[in-house]
Amino acid sequence: MANLFTKKLTNALSAFLLIATVLVVAQEAHVSAEGDWFYLVKTEPSDPSRETEFNDWYDDIDIPDVLAVPSFKRARRAIGQEVPGFSDVGLREGDGKYAALYDIATPDIDNSIIDLYVAARKMNALGRSTDALRVVEANYYRRLASYGSESATQAAKIWFYVQKIICCSSKAESDDFLHWFDSEHITALSSSPVVVRASLYELYRVMEELAVGGDENPHLLALYEVEARSAEDALAGLERALRDFRYTGRADGSYEIRDSILYAQMSDVRSD
Repeated sequence: MANLFTKKLTNALSAFLLIATVLVVAQEAHVSAEGDWFYLVKTEPSDPSRETEFNDWYDDIDIPDVLAVPSFKRARRAIGQEVPGFSDVGLREGDGKYAALYDIATPDIDNSIIDLYVAARKMNALGRSTDALRVVEANYYRRLASYGSESATQAAKIWFYVQKIICCSSKAESDDFLHWFDSEHITALSSSPVVVRASLYELYRVMEELAVGGDENPHLLALYEVEARSAEDALAGLERALRDFRYTGRADGSYEIRDSILYAQMSDVRSD
């Protein structure tokens, strides 16, 4: 993405080439056919009056250019929601109104990151970048656990519920949390008629220096893909499945939910 790798990220290139600033949590990575790597980019228009220009550039230029990079297999765009009656879910100032979610399948994530950086430089040289957007957050993640698959019908709208989880103070706590998510929590999710897929990721690399504060690094990311006719239906359907996070004995202080945001899917594009 052109604007992600200008100015601030020029200096970051030498850092990740030297591996000195790589933010790695837990075990060595493995790769499945689905793609165990995930890139989350949060953005907003640089000027509200340029929002149409911002969206046109993203859809017509940026997404096709990113998906031309080997290993970037899927790109989905979404817009954040404010939902009356759910005060603990919503965008805070500076969160970024839009999110782009990229699925990556690669045996060498560092090489894929460099490939995207090189592609972004070419985009900039060809005049395919824009100043119509501001990048709020751009992070790479590795998938730790997942449940479910894509909806078979997609008769209803697709929503993304994203939670940043600050965890854990030790490897034992991390292992315990992962075991709980991969067994007990996923069992609870399977009872929800709206959740079609849930994934847990660990932070791998921060691509915007100011995007993640010191108290948020490292962190986990929970992504719930929901099929519902409205934002209210999506959140109501999730409430029972997510109750474990808030009200059970699992809330023992070993983790903290830093933010919860619901996004409405805008597009879903796959590479050829």
